[in-house]
Amino acid sequence: MADKTTLAESLSHIFSKLHSFQSNQSLWEAWKFVFGGHGRADMEIMECIGTVCSAILTLNAQLDASKRITAAQKTAASLTLSSLQKTLEVTRFSVPFAEFRESCNVHICGNLGFIGNGLSLEFGEPHLEDSDTKTILNALNELRDLLLNADIDIDLLLALQKQVEGMIWWLSHPEMMSIQNFFQSTGSALAVAAQVKERDPEKDTENTSKSKDIFEKMNYVAIQAYRIINFGYRVAGALEQLPNEAPHLQGILRSLS
Repeated sequence: MADKTTLAESLSHIFSKLHSFQSNQSLWEAWKFVFGGHGRADMEIMECIGTVCSAILTLNAQLDASKRITAAQKTAASLTLSSLQKTLEVTRFSVPFAEFRESCNVHICGNLGFIGNGLSLEFGEPHLEDSDTKTILNALNELRDLLLNADIDIDLLLALQKQVEGMIWWLSHPEMMSIQNFFQSTGSALAVAAQVKERDPEKDTENTSKSKDIFEKMNYVAIQAYRIINFGYRVAGALEQLPNEAPHLQGILRSLS
């Protein structure tokens, strides 16, 4: 496991890429440049932008809670985040990106680095090694293949496919990824996979089925994610940070403690 990183540093990578957008097309096109890729739907890009919005809210909360950052530093950091939030106003996505370039310039992104450095002791996250990333990516790609021809309820199929594709994208761009957010996404996906297994007509038999295979593969992903991501968090502390909709992942963590 490499050194720790922070949410602020992940945001710095995201907004640095946004600033590098060279065209004077719309702000929306600039965000597509950051989060786009072959076959990515607009809704997937919007969800990534939503993740950035949530990350800024979390970072503000970290700043408020920090006991190491001074009041003056918190004020300066708040101004930096306010500047970045201008690029996240959906009603302005049709405006030419040139009007927002200074809101995420190199100085603003550099400030994010300083913010991350100041928060690293209190709110540090692990930075995944390439080998760690590959382990989870391989398992997620196998799960994606399982879902291609899965005869399961369409609501669960679409939900799980969306979550798996999202996790694959973020893992493919680890410099932009928050480990804690990925950990929570894993729990949410495992909860959906558990519903797939629960609706399986073969659930109470010893017969094999695609639904059981899907759950077992997602279960494997969750266990691998936890074992890799656990860099010194106490299990109880990690459990408190998990979303309420991830009881299956909570059970796994307790079994590993």
